[in-house]
Amino acid sequence: MKQTQEALGQLLPVGGRFPTVWTIPYNLACYCAQLGPLEECRAWLPKAMALDEWTVTRAVVEDPDLKPPWDSLGGTPWKQAE
Repeated sequence: MKQTQEALGQLLPVGGRFPTVWTIPYNLACYCAQLGPLEECRAWLPKAMALDEWTVTRAVVEDPDLKPPWDSLGGTPWKQAE
């Protein structure tokens, strides 16, 4: 829907209210990946993984929203598919 900045603004303040929900830091990582602050993306992903490593690991590999940080590391699942 092209409202990533708005979604980030809405989710960021409530992130601390649900410390056991992995989807919050995961989505924050996705939003940051799309908006450009890759350092912030890399900070949110470990928080999501700490809550549910198996699920987050599988999601990261399949989620095109996280393509920018993968590309910045030089090796991605998307490079293999392209």
